[in-house]
Amino acid sequence: MCSDQLGTLDYVSIADHTIPFVVYYDVSLGTSGQVTYFTLKNFSDACGITAASANWLLTELDPVTGAPLGVPPGNIFLNFASGILSRVQGTPNLLTSPYRFEVKMTVGGTDYIQQFMIYVTQPMDVSLVLDISGSMATQADPSTPGVNRLDVLKAATGKFLDYFKFFSASTPGVLIPDRVGVVYFTDATTLFPADGSLANSFLDCTDPMIICVDNIKADINAKTPLNSTGMGKGIMEGLKQLTRPDHFQVRNLVLFTDGIQNVPLPTITADATSVSFDAGAPAGDYLPDLPAGTSIPTVANYTGIKISTIGLAVSGSYFDNLNKIAQRTNGFFNAVPITKTADLDDAFLYNLTQIMRGGSPQIVDIARGNLSSGSASAEFNLNKSVAGLVFDITSLGRSNTTSAVVLPFTIEKDGVDVTSSGKIINGFGYKGWAVSFPKKVGTNLLKPEGKWVVKLTGQQAEPYKVILLADDHTLKYEGKIESKGFVSDTLKLNLKLAIHKMPVKNATVKAIVLKPGQDLGTLLATSAPKQGKDIPGAGDLTSGNVKLQTLLQDPQVYQSLLPKDQAVTLTSNNDGTYSAIFTTTDVTGPYQVLFSVEGDDPMTGKYFRTDLQSTVLLMDAVDLGNSAPAVTRSKDTLKIAFRPRSVSGLYLGPDFKASIQITSSAGTPGTLVDQVDGTYAIVFSGIPEGTDPDIKVNVFGKKVFEGKASDFTSSSSSWWMTYWWVILIVLIILIFFLRKIFK
Repeated sequence: MCSDQLGTLDYVSIADHTIPFVVYYDVSLGTSGQVTYFTLKNFSDACGITAASANWLLTELDPVTGAPLGVPPGNIFLNFASGILSRVQGTPNLLTSPYRFEVKMTVGGTDYIQQFMIYVTQPMDVSLVLDISGSMATQADPSTPGVNRLDVLKAATGKFLDYFKFFSASTPGVLIPDRVGVVYFTDATTLFPADGSLANSFLDCTDPMIICVDNIKADINAKTPLNSTGMGKGIMEGLKQLTRPDHFQVRNLVLFTDGIQNVPLPTITADATSVSFDAGAPAGDYLPDLPAGTSIPTVANYTGIKISTIGLAVSGSYFDNLNKIAQRTNGFFNAVPITKTADLDDAFLYNLTQIMRGGSPQIVDIARGNLSSGSASAEFNLNKSVAGLVFDITSLGRSNTTSAVVLPFTIEKDGVDVTSSGKIINGFGYKGWAVSFPKKVGTNLLKPEGKWVVKLTGQQAEPYKVILLADDHTLKYEGKIESKGFVSDTLKLNLKLAIHKMPVKNATVKAIVLKPGQDLGTLLATSAPKQGKDIPGAGDLTSGNVKLQTLLQDPQVYQSLLPKDQAVTLTSNNDGTYSAIFTTTDVTGPYQVLFSVEGDDPMTGKYFRTDLQSTVLLMDAVDLGNSAPAVTRSKDTLKIAFRPRSVSGLYLGPDFKASIQITSSAGTPGTLVDQVDGTYAIVFSGIPEGTDPDIKVNVFGKKVFEGKASDFTSSSSSWWMTYWWVILIVLIILIFFLRKIFK
């Protein structure tokens, strides 16, 4: 029978006989007055059935219950010959997402019925704002000799672009495709395409006059590190790239940088509320001061632009800056530990899934290992309702090459070699294998559900990584971290899960929390590095970062900084949400949380997915009495110095100048000096002799001291003096119980 020969799509099957239509592409929503296509691939000819030889009935269904709602609105029609469902141009778009409908084909007295679930996705513009400053010449990490940060960035952005194209909502005939462009920043900015336009992510490079994704990849791969880090300029150009007159779809700016901005103007302020410009700056080019989690509404052209940030974990305050930029624009923040720079591609791919969360894709899982005995295998299980997949394969020992020199591999599905059925995607040190479903393989139909195996072979032992990405619109999930942002505060881990918009209450949800191996600020404040090798790109690095790179040459230091992981199980709240509390927050720096979701659903089958989220914890309250406060008077100058240390004993460390404010009621302030051992000092000049000005000292916007300069040291209290009343209460209670015991 025709349906037996071709199989079924298994979105929702309601009869033994199913019509041979399958979803081919997602939906791209146009604005009012434009045609929206739901493109279906028609296999009728393969069964000897034509549109004219059958009777057809199209019925709209309730997207949740599946109950018949009658014929679709008059402006919606299905061309049974072409398989295109469309909306009459100029009429309102009445379709919901998901849009569920049923097609019944009657031939020779036999009914063939198939239901379809169409998921509406809005077209998207993406601007990649990339740091290619001199510091990108620095070695990626000690585990990747000969590979610098820019090499790793090229591989990561290549994957982002390749898979953005594969999972794009763009289709032939759709008027509004997904688009992408790039802004590079050093001490200046350059754009690609140079005119500030964005490239259609669906187009192939067959026309030399058309800019496509492959052109962008080639342009990135040709870049070399140089000059300084002008992040503020990069962000502003990215925003402008997304605010051209023809840009009116969902807009995402993805910012990558590896260090503190060191180009004076413009710069993003420490609290991520504004962009500082010189006097001639255009009005309105700023990030307004908004509550965390909101977008950018007050500047009309920037309304709704989300800024997602990806950063390499170097020393200092810039990670907190990136986190706040993402929070204030409702974007996503991804942290990459300095010891795991080779995994920068993970951050970019998880970011891809996050900014496209309204549609697809999703990361199923990541398999890592070392090739031994000439072969290795990575196994994955996939569910139904997946429209396409990509296996991303990286030979970590070869990622410093400019060609896709990757371990030879084969792809098996349920024990059958299907390698030749997929499309090979070549990249900078990686390869992708992609396929859309359903796929005819001989006389059989290749479907997503079941066991997939990637088999690798080689002549030598070397590390590898395989990532499986799936295009699934039925399963929706999102992990989140709630935190006050300081050491000793708890992390609230939350995940929301739904299938076909219905809350899932019985899944197994877990998380692995990756916390810094030790406190970086304390390490940098208390360590004296040995003389090491020259550091490429050191001219663009802060003194604290140079110190860190030198320390990382010591294998023991490198090992001590490797993230430590702790497993947590989230509890179902019986409403489709899951939660847990993580309390071991005793060191500062980036915390990554890898969520995993596992379950079994009647419609989708067994499923497994992952999500990666990041946050940053700063040092807790400063204990001034334990922070070596010092005041030095010399004629008309006043020097204030201290080495910030917290009540829990952690040092702030170097590279936090932007987070420290010291003011005086008299005199002219000099430059705040970072002495790289955690000490910060500032000299005020022009202070009349014999006067005792008032000074204020804030760290992270919190008051550390306010009073006369002469009291900066003498009135500084140790933590036990600050909390004397708590100690007194504890002692009274203790004495009370001791008296009861020995009475």
